[in-house]
Amino acid sequence: MYGILRIYIFSTRIGVVLCGG
Repeated sequence: MYGILRIYIFSTRIGVVLCGG
């Protein structure tokens, strides 16, 4: 479960980089 949370945070960070620059 902790691993899923880690992936979720990592994916969100990628989304911020792609969308927010």
